[in-house]
Amino acid sequence: MSEAQVTPQQIFDSMPQALVPEKAGSTKATIQFDLSGDQGGKWWVKIHDGQAESGHGDAPETPQLTLMADASPSRWRASSAARANNPYPDPPPGRGRDT
Repeated sequence: MSEAQVTPQQIFDSMPQALVPEKAGSTKATIQFDLSGDQGGKWWVKIHDGQAESGHGDAPETPQLTLMADASPSRWRASSAARANNPYPDPPPGRGRDT
């Protein structure tokens, strides 16, 4: 699949397989994504027990985080392509898990 064909739905469908259980640890979180623009809509990701689920629409439970972003093709593809090579980067020293 070329980058030009990637849609938000395809990204969210692939998110559960991209989760690295060792990095997720004991994380339990539900994240709601509210995307505006031509390919906008609502999607959610739920992380629990070293696994992830994703879906279209409103999250099945109250999310701990809601992210709002522009889903116009140029913005969405640039953002998702930048993360494709490293979807779960380690935080910089002094920030995140090691503080």
